[in-house]
Amino acid sequence: MVTNQDSTGRRAVSGAEPSETKLKLLRAAEAGIIRQGFAATTVDEICSDAGVTKGSFFHYFESKDEMAREVLNYHSQQKNRAFAAVLGRDHIDDPLDQIDRLLDVMIEMVQAPDSPSVCLVGMMAQELAATNEPVREVCATHFGEGAQQMTQLLREAQRVVPTKKDFDPEAVALMFVSLLQGSMLMAKTTQNPDLVVSNIEHGRAYIRSFFKRKGG
Repeated sequence: MVTNQDSTGRRAVSGAEPSETKLKLLRAAEAGIIRQGFAATTVDEICSDAGVTKGSFFHYFESKDEMAREVLNYHSQQKNRAFAAVLGRDHIDDPLDQIDRLLDVMIEMVQAPDSPSVCLVGMMAQELAATNEPVREVCATHFGEGAQQMTQLLREAQRVVPTKKDFDPEAVALMFVSLLQGSMLMAKTTQNPDLVVSNIEHGRAYIRSFFKRKGG
């Protein structure tokens, strides 16, 4: 389990609410990595962008690699909170409607002003999975969590909605995560964020094709 020092210098378990200084470092690291990648984002640059000292960085992180794992967790937690807030706010009971709303939120994020149209987890997996096993494991965990959320919704949809044909919810969920990550990579390469939106809609149509309603 990854730990960090709290304000007294004691190592604190990751998952507790970060201090304001640590949040500044995580946000600066996230922005830097999304902008130029992990290797090109230095500790000095992160500290400068966060407006804190290098000593503060090493107060919270033993190394740049530890920071990488924590910024991945921070990034994923923020996205998960955004999804949960929308689904909870809208009080959606129907699992297919929940899937639709989830995809709508993804599109809203891509289309938001100044959105980088990339996923930090995907970027770091591409850059580091072959050379940094701890980071690879964290990325795999977050990909798995995203697929599991979709898997659960698809299984519930199978239970309550008539289907046109049988399908494996886990396989479809993994396909969708792969589609999303590949789309963001292509959008970054071609500088065409609309590609992500288009492919999410193709994924939506594919999911609907298994069911006897929702436009399928």
